[in-house]
Amino acid sequence: MFQNFFEVHNIPAGPIFLKDYGFTEEKFMWTSHSQHKLDRLRELLTTYPGLKFVFVGDSGQKDPEIYHEIATEQPERVRAVFIRDVTEPARDAEVHTLAREVEEAGAPMVLAETSAEAAERAAELDLIREEHVEEVRRDRRREQRESEEPSGFWQRVLGA
Repeated sequence: MFQNFFEVHNIPAGPIFLKDYGFTEEKFMWTSHSQHKLDRLRELLTTYPGLKFVFVGDSGQKDPEIYHEIATEQPERVRAVFIRDVTEPARDAEVHTLAREVEEAGAPMVLAETSAEAAERAAELDLIREEHVEEVRRDRRREQRESEEPSGFWQRVLGA
């Protein structure tokens, strides 16, 4: 099912970091989601010292704070941070403050309401080619049409 989901959404192959909620003799409780994510990101930065990273998340939980921490610690390792705006204006003000601090540290932090906005900024940052921006727009229009016919969407996701 993961493979079908990734293919449908054009998510490239790569490592997937899942959280272990198991108990051991050494630990009774697990770390927070934020701490787990920070630990995995730091592990990636250490494992691949010559690479720069693009972080993608949304404003719903702690992605902006997590990416802010990494980007202000090591801005030279962060090519860009993309945050999809999915929250109310009160949260937006907090996220804008984090974005300003990331930018001041030297890494671009893009706040986008739509995938098309994010794609446009990605093209401006030379992360994708201009023709891919139109592909994103086309995909969005297709998804909107398919959302009106839910069975087609689920057939693609489930590989049926």
